[in-house]
Amino acid sequence: MGSTSHNDPTRPTDASSSPSSSPDTAVTISDFNRPTRAAEHLDTAITVPAGGAATTFTGTAASDVLIGQQWGDFLVGTLLGRGGMGSVYRGKQISLDREVAIKVLPPHLSENQGFRSRFQLEAKAVARLDSPNIIKVYGAGEANGHHYFAMEFVEGDDLAVTVRRNGKPTRQQALGWILQAALGLQAAGEFGIVHRDIKPANMMLTKKGVVKLMDFGLVKQGNDTHGGLTMTGTVMGTVSYFSPEQGRGERCDSRTDLYALGIVLYEFLTGKLPFTGEDATSIIYQHIHVNPVPPRQVDPSITEDCQGVCLKCLQKNTADRYQSAAELVADLERLVRGDRPDIDAAEMERLKQGSTLYVPKHHIHSPPSRLLGPLIIGAVTVSIAAATAVWLTRTTPANEPSSAVGAPAQQPAVTPPAPRVVGVQTPPGSVPVPVPVPVPVPVPVPVPVQTPSAVTTPPAATLASTVQALCAAERFTEARALVATEQAQRPNDATVLSQTKAIDAAEGTLLLARARAALTAGNLSQADTLITSARGVLGPSAEVLALSQDLATRTARLTEQLATALAHATAGHAEGAAAALVEAKKLSPNAAQIAQTEEAVRNELARQAAKQAALGSALSAGNAAYATLDLERADAAYTEALRLDPGSQAAAAGRTSVADKRAQLAALFKAVTEAITARNIAAAETAQKLLVAAAPSHPATVEASTRVSTLREELLAEKRAAEALEAQRTARAAAFLTACADVQQPISKLETELAAFLREAGAKRPERAALELALEDRRQRDVVIELLAALDEAVLAGNAADITAMVHDSTHATALAGLASQPGLVFESSMSDFKRSGDTATTNVHIRHALTSFPETTLHYACELAHTSAGWTITTARRTE
Repeated sequence: MGSTSHNDPTRPTDASSSPSSSPDTAVTISDFNRPTRAAEHLDTAITVPAGGAATTFTGTAASDVLIGQQWGDFLVGTLLGRGGMGSVYRGKQISLDREVAIKVLPPHLSENQGFRSRFQLEAKAVARLDSPNIIKVYGAGEANGHHYFAMEFVEGDDLAVTVRRNGKPTRQQALGWILQAALGLQAAGEFGIVHRDIKPANMMLTKKGVVKLMDFGLVKQGNDTHGGLTMTGTVMGTVSYFSPEQGRGERCDSRTDLYALGIVLYEFLTGKLPFTGEDATSIIYQHIHVNPVPPRQVDPSITEDCQGVCLKCLQKNTADRYQSAAELVADLERLVRGDRPDIDAAEMERLKQGSTLYVPKHHIHSPPSRLLGPLIIGAVTVSIAAATAVWLTRTTPANEPSSAVGAPAQQPAVTPPAPRVVGVQTPPGSVPVPVPVPVPVPVPVPVPVQTPSAVTTPPAATLASTVQALCAAERFTEARALVATEQAQRPNDATVLSQTKAIDAAEGTLLLARARAALTAGNLSQADTLITSARGVLGPSAEVLALSQDLATRTARLTEQLATALAHATAGHAEGAAAALVEAKKLSPNAAQIAQTEEAVRNELARQAAKQAALGSALSAGNAAYATLDLERADAAYTEALRLDPGSQAAAAGRTSVADKRAQLAALFKAVTEAITARNIAAAETAQKLLVAAAPSHPATVEASTRVSTLREELLAEKRAAEALEAQRTARAAAFLTACADVQQPISKLETELAAFLREAGAKRPERAALELALEDRRQRDVVIELLAALDEAVLAGNAADITAMVHDSTHATALAGLASQPGLVFESSMSDFKRSGDTATTNVHIRHALTSFPETTLHYACELAHTSAGWTITTARRTE
């Protein structure tokens, strides 16, 4: 399959999944059936090799025990990829015999009502949509405690991969792709569905050129006034494609998706993103406050009309954008046709100048210098997306350049005076939940810090003590909000700057302590989440690396023990399997994989018992079939026995016997076939007799005997036909010789007959030389007849020179020349008995001769002739009577 892309947290990519290297918050698999680079993203690194046949996980233990299970109408196949919001398996819908992709919610998230609700919402939302530009959902349900839904299995690549591989698309390509995506949004809008994560990586391009929207994991019902499943203070989506209202944490509608689609159109037209920066905070700030550079300033070849449609999508105020996907579709269709969009000149000019800075009404009287910090912090600091972006920034070399496909260097990032965003804090007493990106995680909303001495600008000592108190109470978000507010007013104050590091150290220390406790308790999944959060705060410190290594070692040992248990079960060793499971429970008593492996071990041991009974039955059937030389049945039975027990010596010996017998019969049958092909009846009969002796009733023997009998009859018929044809050709050759002797037959006719004869009878006919010689003799005879006619004319004219040229016998030539002076001369020659041998010939010439004084008589001469470059001449003429 070329490639299948159901955009989902299970699709791994790297920071360059879009043409820009801006921070991204989604972990995706862009191609399940081709090699994909491993992506390290918070808690998971996933590698999907070609064909999706095997999947390697680091950071989070994985198991393939679901493979082969049947859930209702669906059969679970190869694991394609795994991420925080679910796993994706290649599967099959049994009733319709078609491939599907099956998305499964992880067990530890199935226990969380919020995650389970979001998962079900995604399935229900997409299932309602019927558009060629949206991935289809075929079914959903729950089986064996697993929540799943089955969706369309598509071959192709997402647009992020396509653009990264092929470079910036042409304008027509870009418009065509965006038009198809807009048609998908139009279909979603008819049901009030908002996608909220539109980006190239969520747009599948099939091998037939159809764009399909994917990954409705952040979907929101338009009639949900509470923001769907969005949690308070959580930013949903991918920051490079955020709308201003997403950055402010406000309610989203279909115009949010149109803004993101405008970002994608800008990216495709120019080869770069409109807003980039070192962290998520900077990028979101630009979405809210900074106007994009008009596309024509980046690439002057972009038309005014394309620029106008793009900038209308990118308006900060939703009222200034297209109000529905249908409006955008109409203008895109006009652009594709080469027509002008429905944007007048005045609006086109205003779009180039950018939109007005949006300021929320409840802040309208606030001084700008004090408004900046709360705007950014309230919408961003508690987002998982921003936390990821900062972690990526910290773990990326500072001098690593940003890049865009086919684009010049990116514009300088606009960075607001805001604090760094750090990892997710876990409220005291709660059980941490693994946090896959971009799945929202509930985080407390920043609230004003209340202290007895709270002032607008607290002194350094008060700020430090307040921060210390908040950290001691594990209120890190509030501490960061306080520091960010003060940093906006005193950006160069060293004491203020140092507080961020103090908060990082306090939160990191707490996270590491909880991670160590989780490791000690054997809760590897919880430890993984805590270590990842600590890395986001402290970076790759020595203690973080040490705990990561400890976790990796424990996870590897757990995986090894589970694999050992399955291996023992496969070998039928129940005791060994039980011992390995005991060791696995010591490592992680509550790991979900252990219960799954125990079930697999029980099933495997039961299969082993059934396998032994089936093995004996298969061997008996193979032996019985071989005794009757039913080699097909025998081979099938021995093969089944080897499948049941690859080490069965009896089955291997049986297959060897079948192979030897097949080889013997095949060699004899081949000898018969080759002899028949060569029309060698003697060799065919010899090989056929050997085949009858080896296996008289085998189908190959019966077929060989039939073919030999057929050949014998064919050869006899061919022999009779050949004899009749030969007699006919011999008669034709004799008739041709007779015709050559007939002076009345034209030379041209004789040449045609000879050519036809040789074409039909073959150029190697034994009569050919004689026939060609007879024809040539006939040609030369006619030449000599012409010579005698010319000689008659010369004699009657008394032309001595011509006579001498034709008759080299001087005596005869002189006599002929003297006749011209005689009155009443009659002279006429004829020829008979012409015989040629190369350049010489003999013939009898008969001359009717008379003079006035001499009665008419016929003189007979025996002449010898010679052929020279001048033609035939008479060398001697001797009178015979």
